[in-house]
Amino acid sequence: MSEINLVLERTCDSCPTQYEGSIDGYPLYFRMRWGGWRFTVAEKEIALHRDARGIRGFNREDDLGEENRMLSYMADDEAMQIIEDCLIEFIESGFDRLVM
Repeated sequence: MSEINLVLERTCDSCPTQYEGSIDGYPLYFRMRWGGWRFTVAEKEIALHRDARGIRGFNREDDLGEENRMLSYMADDEAMQIIEDCLIEFIESGFDRLVM
């Protein structure tokens, strides 16, 4: 497997938990707010922070349950585990699988 170029930084230190960057030139976005998280690798550079739903790309999201509905902060280690799991799935699916 060739080397992957990953750039990732936390862009909000409080709420919502938010990371932005790129993987091999594809824009990457992660956000946790109101008890749910969303991970997107987009086909091209766009304003991911507005709403990644409907963007042509690799999208994953999950809800942390009703008891966590008001949470908008996630610790770095917890967020990075989700991001890592999503990145592995994205890489294993192949970069040509950028679909809605």
